[in-house]
Amino acid sequence: MTERAWVTYDDNANETVIDWLRRGSGWASRAFLIPQKRWSDPILDDYAKNGNVGSDKGNQAQSGGPVFCLGPTLKLLEQAVHVAGENRLGIVEWSAPLIRGWAAATGAVNLATGAIEPTPNDEAQAALEELARIGFLRPEPFYKAKRVEPVATLKNAGCDLYYVQTYLIAQGLTHTDVAGAAKYFDRPPTNWDV
Repeated sequence: MTERAWVTYDDNANETVIDWLRRGSGWASRAFLIPQKRWSDPILDDYAKNGNVGSDKGNQAQSGGPVFCLGPTLKLLEQAVHVAGENRLGIVEWSAPLIRGWAAATGAVNLATGAIEPTPNDEAQAALEELARIGFLRPEPFYKAKRVEPVATLKNAGCDLYYVQTYLIAQGLTHTDVAGAAKYFDRPPTNWDV
């Protein structure tokens, strides 16, 4: 069984992810990650009552148990991957399709459908591996030229900016490492754009 799960936000999303996390081990050491440390939901209050809460703006949560990440930014997703380690990681994304790359890279199960996010085809997989090696931090012409082919392959495979960024974060790159992908890929519309 996979130790990674996700769901797009709806009225039951938080409870769904927390129920899934509760079935794992290390409950007393659970962590809660949220972009800003403020919420008004009794379910989240109960989950966070152990005080192990991290955010983009504040302290990082401590590792040791399951991790619930609500509405991750790239920075928060990186933190969630790090804090979770080998423990369960459950994510509620605010707006689809923000974390599909992460889900594909980790074999995460969609808790709404029970489906595991499919991995990219072999060519796209090789292109993602190449971009993980090259990264997006180096602006020199040599590195820009090395990115052309894998970027074209990923665009042809239908991979968008968020897919590439979150996939690479799942592979160990930082949010800073993947920020430069925005120069190469279009930002897809999200539920909030409609």
